[in-house]
Amino acid sequence: VGASHTDTYLAWRHATPFGIRDPWSGLDASFFVFDYPWWRFVVGFGLSAVVISTVMAAMLHFVTGAMRSMVPRSLVPGGWIPQPTSSFSPGAQTHLSVLICIGLVFFAINQLLDRFGYAIGSGGLFTGVGYTDAHARMTARLIMTVIAVLCAVLFAINARVRRWSLSGVAIIVMLVSSLVVTGLYPWGLQQLYVAPSDQDKERPYIQAHLQATRIAYGLSNAEVTAGYTARTSASPGQLRADAQALPAIRLMDPSIISPTFEQLQQVRGYYSFTDVLDIDRYSIDKKNTDVVVAAREVDTNNLPDQSWNNLHTVYTHGYGVVAAHGNQQQGNGEPVWAAGGIPPKGQIPDHEPRIYFGELAHQYVVVGARQGEAPVEFDQPTGENQATKNTYAGQGGVHIGKPLTRLAYAIRFADPNLMLSSRVNENSRILYDRQPIQRVGQVAPWLTWDKDTYPAVVNGRLVWIVDGYTTTANFPNSQRVDLRNATSDAVADTVRMQQERPLNYIRNSVKGIVDAYDGLSLIHI
Repeated sequence: VGASHTDTYLAWRHATPFGIRDPWSGLDASFFVFDYPWWRFVVGFGLSAVVISTVMAAMLHFVTGAMRSMVPRSLVPGGWIPQPTSSFSPGAQTHLSVLICIGLVFFAINQLLDRFGYAIGSGGLFTGVGYTDAHARMTARLIMTVIAVLCAVLFAINARVRRWSLSGVAIIVMLVSSLVVTGLYPWGLQQLYVAPSDQDKERPYIQAHLQATRIAYGLSNAEVTAGYTARTSASPGQLRADAQALPAIRLMDPSIISPTFEQLQQVRGYYSFTDVLDIDRYSIDKKNTDVVVAAREVDTNNLPDQSWNNLHTVYTHGYGVVAAHGNQQQGNGEPVWAAGGIPPKGQIPDHEPRIYFGELAHQYVVVGARQGEAPVEFDQPTGENQATKNTYAGQGGVHIGKPLTRLAYAIRFADPNLMLSSRVNENSRILYDRQPIQRVGQVAPWLTWDKDTYPAVVNGRLVWIVDGYTTTANFPNSQRVDLRNATSDAVADTVRMQQERPLNYIRNSVKGIVDAYDGLSLIHI
């Protein structure tokens, strides 16, 4: 359980202040973002452990005879009749009293944390502290903390005097108090006093909420202009005529042009492009030119022969970048290519064209051949049923030449062919987790990574670039939204496919860069 909260611990251990204070508690926002989740886990874990220990101890004492309210029934002519006795050993009373005392201490701390939790709660019209929270619920949690501590003291005393009457009454009082101060009173205040005039009562809390939301989403310095009236001076057809001179006017839509790339640049049926392509800018003829760019990858679902050798040792990589001018088209409506073909030719800078790591790379591959043996990896088609072969020469992957390493990966992937195939040799490497999202997620798991990965040619290398965000759902008083809904747009369903994750703070902090040949992953701040 603790291992699953490693990121929570590391965030708490390396917390730094935001310099922004919650107006109702006076605490820095870092307490809610970093400290609160960790202490919530610690207290919750401790309370669960004590409850389980108490139940198990009571069962053990009952089984061993240290805790019985009755001796076994004896058979008499009238039937089974209980014979009440008192059999509760001092050791069992002390043991259970101490456990309940510790549990009440954890419960008291939990109530205290609940008091701060209203700053990140979403129980009302907005996320954060409302009128009823500030005037009833937060005070109620403080009262319950005090009552729980007093009950814990009584059980600590009971461990010594061993009389259950007073501690039992204390528990009943705590339960009744909880019902009144945390349930009935806040409900009555909300329904009878706040709801009839909630706009007036909630006004300062809504203002604090709006201010915190603007800060959390980086909008605090935004300027709002009222009364703006749009005016259009362009004549019909002017934008199309100006597209050649104005690169910002795009004629090629990346969300619908993928089938055109497939038809004109696929080359072979086993190559493919993603459904939605990407936009980039390159210096072409000394001009900053807008282009639609895509990487030609192998889609193993389109291979006619789905043998193990083909999937894992032959069709190991895609080949080349395809790019089209975003603001140009030919007379027949086809794109004007900035780069295309196999091998790639055009105006995009020369680069290593082989793509071992990419968006369509779902399965592991084994690369590397014995010294002197002919290559087996399909590299590029050269004619009808003809192709050149290649052997991977990069530094990516893991050496699996040793039998023990091969056995470990055969177990990991549940694939005995890693032990049996002659294609796996002393020079072999295994490349896995080949999708850019997987690799940057392993390098920086504490970041939220955008699902829209895009290729780019940088310094003679083809790389994948991924946007990384710092996010949290615990920024005090900021409006909580769902990441998938917040990033929805015209292409969200087909390209981003964000996970459902609540958040109320986001910053675009870094770029993740994955080399398409070696798989080297970097985080660029």
